[in-house]
Amino acid sequence: KAAEAAAVTDFEVMVMEQILDMEQRRIYPDLGALYSALGCDRVHVQVALDRLIGRGFVKHLYPGMLHQKYQIMAPGRAHYIATLEGSA
Repeated sequence: KAAEAAAVTDFEVMVMEQILDMEQRRIYPDLGALYSALGCDRVHVQVALDRLIGRGFVKHLYPGMLHQKYQIMAPGRAHYIATLEGSA
């Protein structure tokens, strides 16, 4: 059970991929932009971000403020690359 709880879901990987894509296109990866781009409910993205933040994979740069931006941290980037290579 602990391993299942620690596993990164496919959706969470999609959220990380979307953040990286937005950063590359110089778009602020805020909550609204993320759930619009992913075509899903806001709460699904919020839960995925909370789990990723809890693991240290993503950071909310302006918590508690109206201005939001999420950034992938080094462990998240490493996990994302490992997932792409099939070694995660």
